[in-house]
Amino acid sequence: MEKECTCGRIMTINMRTVVYQSHIYIENVPVFLCESCDNSEVYSPVRPELKHVLQDLKESSEKKRICFEDVSEIAHVLLKLHKTRRDLDSSLEIMEERVNELLDIYLLARSLNDVNWVNEIRGKLLQISRQMMTAS
Repeated sequence: MEKECTCGRIMTINMRTVVYQSHIYIENVPVFLCESCDNSEVYSPVRPELKHVLQDLKESSEKKRICFEDVSEIAHVLLKLHKTRRDLDSSLEIMEERVNELLDIYLLARSLNDVNWVNEIRGKLLQISRQMMTAS
């Protein structure tokens, strides 16, 4: 995945660790990087989830590590693409696989009458369905 940088060169997407307040490490955040001018930019579809994480941690003073792919379904899919070394053309296939996984988990959560878990899975399905709609 690429986009043009303000310097005119191409930025590529990478999975990076974002450090917040020098003691909170958010791993596997999709970030566009320009090797020419070192400009970086968080991938816009994950910004709402990243903002939410940062707001939740605003008052925290303890050292923490967070796996962003557990919060953001888009980060989850991009990390899976990165780990399996598949190209972006495979992203729709990976998103469909993830939707199927989440639907299985959703059925389990409903059968256990776990309202909080059901709501969490609904939120994840909503994230990924939004991305699928913009990708197609």
